[in-house]
Amino acid sequence: MKRRSLLQVGPTCPAGASDGTTGMSNSGDTPAVAAASLHTCFPKTRGRVLAAPSDVPGAGRMADCADPSGAGFRIWQAREHRGAQLVNAPGSWNWSNLNTPDADGAMRFYAAVFGWEFSEVNFGAGPSWMVRMPGYADFLEVRNPGIRDRHAAAGAPPGFTDAVGWLQPIPSDAEAHWSVTLSVADADLAAACTAELGGTVASGPVDVPYSRVVQITDPQGASVTLSQFKMPE
Repeated sequence: MKRRSLLQVGPTCPAGASDGTTGMSNSGDTPAVAAASLHTCFPKTRGRVLAAPSDVPGAGRMADCADPSGAGFRIWQAREHRGAQLVNAPGSWNWSNLNTPDADGAMRFYAAVFGWEFSEVNFGAGPSWMVRMPGYADFLEVRNPGIRDRHAAAGAPPGFTDAVGWLQPIPSDAEAHWSVTLSVADADLAAACTAELGGTVASGPVDVPYSRVVQITDPQGASVTLSQFKMPE
């Protein structure tokens, strides 16, 4: 079986960012982005650079940042390590999720820094927003021809193929944070294995549109969501 890079496991963001499972965005040019954000975008939108760009030998460069609500994230300049080699398959990354009490402020910040766009959707549990990177669908189409048509046939909302994450509103007294959703083949089995291996099932498994999900905490305290894709009946 061929080994592939799936995720990064490492230390948390520096002090000054809220707790959470940190997201990492490929900036293309970390020094330029961090410097431009620090001197241009960040002062205007109240974001912060917590740790200046630094080398990760044999891999790339990264910087630690926080958005105006305190949600920590990292930006990555790929060199030898381009990123995850497998996604959306059981055991790999599925989504990055921004949980924030200030959805409007978050959308302004990430649009200014990364050029992201946002589409409001409601699957019956209140509004949330797809985080879209314009052009990502073209990137996917080259590697997976017909993916736009398959998404449309499955009933996905317009722009779904450009989606790179989700923005979820949380109560005003909750801390903003990024979290990660991992794909699993069987959410119920994953929940059972979590308990057997010393983790904690925080909620679920429960059916939501297109998925059966369970929220877990591992023995070290890191929280993630596990998602089993399910076509709507």
